[in-house]
Amino acid sequence: MVTMADVAREAGVSAATVSYVVSGSRQISAPTAAKVRAAIAKLGYEVNQTARNLASSRTGTIGIVVPSYKAAGFSLSLSSFLCDYATNANARGYDTLLLTDAYDEMTTLRKAVAMKKVDGVILMDAERDDPRLPVLRDAGLPAVLMGPLPDGGSASAALPSLDGVYTDFAAAADEAIACLYDHGHRDVVLVADASRLERRGVQYVTLFGTEARRAAEARGMTLHVIADGDDAGQADGADNADANSIDANATDGSADVIDRALDRWPEATAMIIHNDAATIGASQVLQRRGCAVPRDLSVMAIVPARLAESLRIPFTSIRADSRVLAKAAVDMLADRIADPGHPSAQRLVHAAMTDLGSVADRR
Repeated sequence: MVTMADVAREAGVSAATVSYVVSGSRQISAPTAAKVRAAIAKLGYEVNQTARNLASSRTGTIGIVVPSYKAAGFSLSLSSFLCDYATNANARGYDTLLLTDAYDEMTTLRKAVAMKKVDGVILMDAERDDPRLPVLRDAGLPAVLMGPLPDGGSASAALPSLDGVYTDFAAAADEAIACLYDHGHRDVVLVADASRLERRGVQYVTLFGTEARRAAEARGMTLHVIADGDDAGQADGADNADANSIDANATDGSADVIDRALDRWPEATAMIIHNDAATIGASQVLQRRGCAVPRDLSVMAIVPARLAESLRIPFTSIRADSRVLAKAAVDMLADRIADPGHPSAQRLVHAAMTDLGSVADRR
């Protein structure tokens, strides 16, 4: 059996240094830590997690907090994120615990914190005035927010154990609008995610939508926005909608929301889809309508990379990679647990565009 002493000899360091790298109990320089991890991988050394956790009073578990609106339905992108979190957590010596409830994730989170079930948490789908943050602040629990830090990070003094990582959706929106503008399109439809998410202030929705509107206006383009929603959402959001925005009275997405968009704005020459369900169903809807892409309509999707790859989404797309995001989140959280005192950090992840020929010059 490979021992810590064997790893120390292979890496050319002391056994104490190996212990510090494995436990995260002391800051070790990046080159030295890399040598130790390389030796661990080469020799196949396995950490006794149970003993380590007992010695450190830690659980060896990180929580993944999923909002209730995602737990209540089915999401392909959610499943890929959960797998990527688990894979990266395991690589850092942690198990994962899913903290969610179809009706009330707050109770689940409070219970996990009170019972000390986790050493830290990853909060999916950051919201404006996120109600989960006060719970973590009061507990002093390390956390990573999948979204921008409150007030651009200026609130980090009140939340010293919070880091943030998220896809740069503002840059993605500007890139999408610029691409269509460069191809001569001036009248564009944005098929957004569920209207209730924007009303909740879910950041990946609001960041993209706000920047898309700004970028279109700056270029003199007309951007019509339609969101998959329900009757209640339509009524609640009516006063806040701009003149070019309507809410689709739909609950199952895809076919209905795209049909409504094309019926409402037949003059549009291009479409941006920022809605997973609509992206999946778009090809079938457009084919049924006899709408050829890109001859009759240029189409661009904002889509998770794994979804685009596994379902072979045929549209030019800007892809958010859950693998990169999950690794960044887990690494930030594991480092925060090991060293609670370092300053809050925020990381933006670029989403790359993949050109599949579904955007062409306006005719």
